[in-house]
Formats: sequence, C-alpha cells, structure tokens
Amino acid sequence: MFELIRIDMKKLAIIGTREFGIQVLNYARNTGNYEVVGWIDDLEEVGALVCNLPVICNVENAEKFYKEGLFDSVFIAIGYSKMDIKQSIYNSIKGKIPMANIIAPTAIISPYAVLGEGILINDYVTIDKNTVINDDVVLLGQTLLTHDCNIGKHCYIAGNNSIAGFVTIQDNVFVGLGVAISDHVSICSNAWIGIGCVVAESISVPGKYMSRAMSLIRL
Repeated sequence: MFELIRIDMKKLAIIGTREFGIQVLNYARNTGNYEVVGWIDDLEEVGALVCNLPVICNVENAEKFYKEGLFDSVFIAIGYSKMDIKQSIYNSIKGKIPMANIIAPTAIISPYAVLGEGILINDYVTIDKNTVINDDVVLLGQTLLTHDCNIGKHCYIAGNNSIAGFVTIQDNVFVGLGVAISDHVSICSNAWIGIGCVVAESISVPGKYMSRAMSLIRL
C-alpha cells in the first residue's frame, strides 16, 4: 500500500528517539504539516530503525545532512529531565538548521502572540494576546496562558496549567501538571514547579518547589 504525502509537507527530522521523541513523532504527524523522515540521535546506531524510521545521523553531523536537503527542519525532542542536554543541542544548531514549530490544530493562538522556533504547542492550548513564547518551549494539553506573559527558552510546561496575565517565566523552567500561577508573578531560571502548586508570589531562587498536598498522610 502506498502512503500519500501532501506535496506541501515539510520534511522533518526529530532529535531524540526516546519516549518524548516518539510522542513528538505522533504530534508532528497529527498536524498534517510534516513528513517525518527520520531521527537524529547520539545514542542509536546510524541506520537503525525506530518506529520504522531510520536514524539519519548524530547531532554533530546534522548540519551536513540538512545542507544536502534530506530534511527542511528539526525538532529537539529531549525531555525535561535532561534540560542541560536539550539546551546544549539547541546552542549547537541555532542559526544553522531551522527548528520546526509543531502546533496542534486544536490550539488557540492569538494573532497578537509572538512565537519563537522549535516550539511544541499541544492539543487545546490557549495563548492570549501579547504573550511571547521564546525558542525551544513545550506547552502540553489544555494549558491556558493569558495576556502579556513571557515564557523563556527551554521551558517545559505540562498539561492543565493556568497562567494568569503579566507572568514572566525565565529560561529552563519546568512546570508540572495542574499548576496555577497568579498574575504579575515572575519565576526565575532553573526553577522546578511540582504538580498542583499554586504560585501566588514570585520565585527568585532556583530549585524544586512542591505543594504540601503532595504529602501522603496515613489516617
């Protein structure tokens, strides 16, 4: 059986073959905008098949294959537990290889929002006016970002989050499931916000922040 490929599809290579990479593969296909041609990975043998797609090269050689026309753009699919590796790869390819934005058809994005590159915006994410999403950011399902927010590079914002107006989140921040962030709050770089937290005041010291509700109490 032949697979029909839309002529206007862009050829995409995904950096990273692990669990998040496979998720990104599905997200990219669901947009209908990309033909995923293969993987770029330092931990897999070149030529190996992952989800029936070949490992094209390692990260060091990605620019060479891009210039040869094997793909039009890449997406860095490195999970939040390896943000240092994710940032290192970003720095090595920024300005050399275009990074794709993978945006779900169900996402709602104001025409007055500003998007960088290498961004994943998943199902039912809402981004209001004057909000800036910088490069290499992941926004998962049913997250709301209201007006005039600024999300720094390399952030990973999990699903079902509510972020009020005029919030600034600096670089390399992880925001877990079900977090609510009050208006005019600023979160410093390298902060980790755990599941279910309510952030009502600014965070200026990097580190992990957890909700008391995460504690288990034996009755």
